[in-house]
Amino acid sequence: KADPKDARTQYYLAEALSDLEQYPEADQLYRRLLEKTPDDLDILASFGLSQMGQRRFDEAGKTFRTLLALPEVPDNVQVLARTQLALIDLQKGNYSAAVEAARPILVFRDKLNAQAINIALDALKKQNRFADGVALLQPLTEKFASDPFVHARYIELPVRAGDKDRARIAAAPPSKFGVRTSLGPPDPPTTPGPHEPPPPAR
Repeated sequence: KADPKDARTQYYLAEALSDLEQYPEADQLYRRLLEKTPDDLDILASFGLSQMGQRRFDEAGKTFRTLLALPEVPDNVQVLARTQLALIDLQKGNYSAAVEAARPILVFRDKLNAQAINIALDALKKQNRFADGVALLQPLTEKFASDPFVHARYIELPVRAGDKDRARIAAAPPSKFGVRTSLGPPDPPTTPGPHEPPPPAR
């Protein structure tokens, strides 16, 4: 606040205020910064995540689409924006659109995009499309055979579908994964948070 002309410090202040859920003041800072640099990727991404935290999904969608329309957007920022757009579809009940938006970004740089996977599976479960969920996860279980995150979700779907035999087969080699593989209670619904991976480039 002592140096309002320092745009980078103002950006970090806006992020901090957003994290503290002091949204009105954060929004003023974001909008002021974007008036001067409307194509700043970091500011757009951070502002979009702040809008997600406030569940202002229409405005967040506009922010992330503006970001994606800019030239030379780094791939990690593209994945961040596309993941949030898929989450917006999920939150608005556009379940088929959420699945299709999340499907191309389930894996990023040879690593699982856990949020995109959860979005796609939540959307499929909302539609009782458990078999489609199994099909979605099948190639991931083969590529990431020792990953407990994807394995636990692969077990969950046939259980929810009532296919106990398939669930037993999927759960057959628990020693490979240890106790983290246990199914446990269902995951809570996917909800937007102020910072979801992958983060904006800094």
